[in-house]
Amino acid sequence: MNEHVTRPISIQNVTLTIADTGVKPFTCEKCGQQFSRLDSLHRHSKRHPAQLGQYQSQPTETSSPILHQGLLDTQEKAYSLPHIDVQSSRNDAYTDPPPASDNLLVTNDTSDFLNWPGSTELLQSILSAEFVNLPSLEILPSQMMRSTESPATESNPTSPSLNLREQQSPWLGGQNAVHHLSEIINTTSTNVTSEAQSIGLTSSFLDSCLHMFFEEFVPLFPVVHAPTFVFKDWTHPLLLNAIALGSLFVGKSDYVKKGEILWRLAYTAVAASWHTLIKHRGPYDSACGVQLVLTALLGQVYANLSKNRKLQMTAQVFHSLGFYWAHETGMYDIQYDNPTVARDVHNAPENIEHEWRIWAAKETKLRALLGHYILDGQISEFSGRPTSQRHTSHSLQMSSSDAAFQAPDALQWRHAHIEPTHQHAPFIRQFSMLFSDHMHARHLGPSLSSFNASVILEGIKSLATERYPVGMKPVGVPTNADLARARSRLYSYILQSTKLSLATQQAVMMRWHAISADAVLNLGGLCRSICGQFQIEQHVFGRQTDASLDLDVWKDTSRARLALLHARGIYQILREMPLTKLRSIHVPVAIFSASLIFCTFMLAGVKSICVPSDVNWESLLLIDLEADIDYPADDLDVAARQFLRDPLVQINSNTHLLYNTNFLCGTLKNLEQPWGISETMHAFLQNILSLCS
Repeated sequence: MNEHVTRPISIQNVTLTIADTGVKPFTCEKCGQQFSRLDSLHRHSKRHPAQLGQYQSQPTETSSPILHQGLLDTQEKAYSLPHIDVQSSRNDAYTDPPPASDNLLVTNDTSDFLNWPGSTELLQSILSAEFVNLPSLEILPSQMMRSTESPATESNPTSPSLNLREQQSPWLGGQNAVHHLSEIINTTSTNVTSEAQSIGLTSSFLDSCLHMFFEEFVPLFPVVHAPTFVFKDWTHPLLLNAIALGSLFVGKSDYVKKGEILWRLAYTAVAASWHTLIKHRGPYDSACGVQLVLTALLGQVYANLSKNRKLQMTAQVFHSLGFYWAHETGMYDIQYDNPTVARDVHNAPENIEHEWRIWAAKETKLRALLGHYILDGQISEFSGRPTSQRHTSHSLQMSSSDAAFQAPDALQWRHAHIEPTHQHAPFIRQFSMLFSDHMHARHLGPSLSSFNASVILEGIKSLATERYPVGMKPVGVPTNADLARARSRLYSYILQSTKLSLATQQAVMMRWHAISADAVLNLGGLCRSICGQFQIEQHVFGRQTDASLDLDVWKDTSRARLALLHARGIYQILREMPLTKLRSIHVPVAIFSASLIFCTFMLAGVKSICVPSDVNWESLLLIDLEADIDYPADDLDVAARQFLRDPLVQINSNTHLLYNTNFLCGTLKNLEQPWGISETMHAFLQNILSLCS
């Protein structure tokens, strides 16, 4: 197979032109393949099966062909976030890190970007035409098993008839097909890498994007333990996905374009080398494949919220792979005991530091898995299909408190673990509490964290997405009344939690309203019905269209009016929500859901409406929407019950739907750069508003 010709690349004023001559002086001793560069030969030599080995307890320079390419023969410095114990994770070949004040994230000023040691080497590796080490099909085992010849042929290998038989052999045709497929795969690799070469990547770009990943994204979706992050310990695909996500928060359109190219590069690398990446094990990991599962999670978050429809479909199609890889490597087997060293006040600081890092790796593994469940619920919402997993039956335990996970050093982490409220109850028990009346008193109490609340919310939503025709519900699926009671109880748990700040509580409650509105109305079906009725194209909730609905009848149903109350709840929260929480991954679809409900009422001729100012959600959700809604005279929520029962009254209206929708659309417009799906949502809503006028 001919080697592709590498274009000249300029890195730090050094022009690489040796490949232009076509000379390939470096030959692999294993297979004879020739290369124009020595570092390319070094990377290629690691791909031979004999060198891959089995599952490894510690990462090495040969643990994966994708892990450390471009870093060969370099004296890379260990880099970490604050309070890192470099000695405990540094290779002997590495030099000491610079002082903490020079190399750590110590400022909130996003203009003061960092210079991560190793970013220059990562840049050179990205620009290498062989960054994506796709498997060579010329050395597949199937080709080693050559078709057997007859005894006569074996005794006379120089017989002219041998050449004739080889020319007519089906195996030889298969060899040509494999060779052609190999060229296709290598062309794909070259195209992806060439695209990265042509966009003008710089180490400054990598620095700023990685900084913004930890500064902006991680606080919103805490699946990565920033305080113990070490640059050199992360695989390249994981770094690329982190950089791609960080590019969305820098505020520059060209950074967003570059970030998408890096996402494609990471996706190609994982698709080609997942069988090697699944063997990788970090210095403190208790299982292999944690970084692969985390890579899949970050990549799918990026793709699911992208405006690129192909990327969205990629996230939907391949999402279940993360769960498969986690099961394959035993990541579900988590023995989560509170570290005893954290409670021993006489323990040496270095012992606490070591225990902290072991705990952080185990907590990261847990959150990587739970993050897939959170994303599973949101991908299901966009695709219009049930979730890929049963959320209420897994054996995973609740994650640690936000205070423990966000502690910047081992001593503060130890203090967070001393708190008596710290525990790791399994999620299956929490779901049982929500659905069992006799266990209602044993509620989650004040210790509910935002991350655990998100997991529980998506678990309840996963049950609601299993929609079946009337009278055909399978055994074991809760009724709509059961789901409503569970949402009502969870609402009170969120309000009771003392671990949630007001801003975090608002963010969680916004998702609660969006899930509740979808449960009573099926927003995906509503969106597709409107599209079919008014001939509007949309790419938010799948592509298919549903049967049109009678809007005059729909607007007077109790379900539509209950959904309207949830939409107004989202609107009210959004007006008060701080900017720090506005970019949470669930916010765009919540805004779109509320806007869609408002627009549907306007299409039905309702421009303004009188909505009850105060709603007792805990009691309102217990109403049987299929029966006649009645209320006792002393009910504290008489106004809300009357709103659901009586036809819409537009006298003394306090809610102007067009004004509310314009505000929501404006907010959605501001989210277009970090989450490209917001642009798709905004364009669709503008088409609906043009019909409303």
